[in-house]
Amino acid sequence: MLILGVSWLEKELQKKVIDYLAERVPAMFKDGKVAGQMKKGGSPMRIMNRAEVQEMWAKREASLKVLLAGLGEK
Repeated sequence: MLILGVSWLEKELQKKVIDYLAERVPAMFKDGKVAGQMKKGGSPMRIMNRAEVQEMWAKREASLKVLLAGLGEK
């Protein structure tokens, strides 16, 4: 019973952390000081929301599956 409780708690905490970061990370990069530092360092910036990031990674995952298909097979 305790294991199930811990598992639920871990999932709930992970969700809260992800929700927190999904809200605050884009806001951080919209800050003028942060954007200025990124520009000074020559780092390109594209601020995306959570849905855009998920879509981007889904496309990359599909491409990687095709690219890496058969790796590790004998």
